[in-house]
Amino acid sequence: MLLNKKFHFIHIPKTGGMSVDSALSDWDGRSPRNWTNRLFRKLRAPLPWRYALLKRHDSISLANQLAIGITATSFSIVRDPYTHAVSHYKHIQRHADRYPREVRGMSINSFLEWRLVRSGFISQELNGSRWFAKMSDQYSFLEQGGEIAVDHLISFENLEKDLADFCEVIGLLPPNLPHLNASADTVELDERGVDLVNQIYRRDFDAFGYTRR
Repeated sequence: MLLNKKFHFIHIPKTGGMSVDSALSDWDGRSPRNWTNRLFRKLRAPLPWRYALLKRHDSISLANQLAIGITATSFSIVRDPYTHAVSHYKHIQRHADRYPREVRGMSINSFLEWRLVRSGFISQELNGSRWFAKMSDQYSFLEQGGEIAVDHLISFENLEKDLADFCEVIGLLPPNLPHLNASADTVELDERGVDLVNQIYRRDFDAFGYTRR
């Protein structure tokens, strides 16, 4: 997440957000984390946006709960659900030591089935690795009150042009994007995998205009 007076970037995992974070990080206008904002976050108590502790993958609804006075134009990047699911899976397997033991070495279909089973609320604060591995869909980062609460959506598939257009709107020079945190290798979805993605990302297909297979 990046936040200043001009823009508010909501960073959905595995959508190219690390490159945007890197390119625009000098514009982040927030104070460093300290014991005060850590305490306020733990208590879910709000602070003025400049002082609030907002984490990289916080949703817009949580940001609006924790930070007072956000008036900047918000934007986020969304991605085709099929490639998002594959990229997320490859990231989890590549860094398996960071994530729950039961997902290590899973096939992609087994992993998607594991993601699909919702086993109650998972706290990002108390169990961040399971929260990241178990993420539901992209829509959950962008909605508030059942509606998309982000002003501009950028397509991962057209990232450089869409980001340049957005920067022009808010009066920034388009940045050069480094290619960071990419997951190597190819994983193909079979018919079962496609069906699981269609279930997990149902709201993404409906909200962002991607075509179901």
